[in-house]
Amino acid sequence: MANANEDTVRRVFQVICAQDKDTLHSLLTDDVRLHYPGHGRLAGDYQGINAVEDFMHRQTTNTKLHIMNAGVFADDERAVLLFVQDVQHGHRTVHERGVAVFSFRGGRVSEVWITPMDLETSDQHWSASSAA
Repeated sequence: MANANEDTVRRVFQVICAQDKDTLHSLLTDDVRLHYPGHGRLAGDYQGINAVEDFMHRQTTNTKLHIMNAGVFADDERAVLLFVQDVQHGHRTVHERGVAVFSFRGGRVSEVWITPMDLETSDQHWSASSAA
């Protein structure tokens, strides 16, 4: 039987791909924090639902994004997601692998740390895509 936090993580990534802001709001705390390393257009610390929406907008503008779940490991406080994503900008597609660590409060996501496995390539990709 899947853990409730495992189900929430799977749902979060489904709604991000679908760009379903209303459902995303129901899965996040109002003061959610999201962290993304590096120097590309996605890099930074995002505090609150509006800031996380800004992150989503940066990630999906002029982009075709397909995220595949490679595994979720969860307990009652945290979950770890291994993911693979294909990000297409025009004729260029980048295949990325990464890890996201989630914390929960009241059954909703309160913090996320997203880390691409190849930060240098991710930085180059997202910096170049900002000019697209």
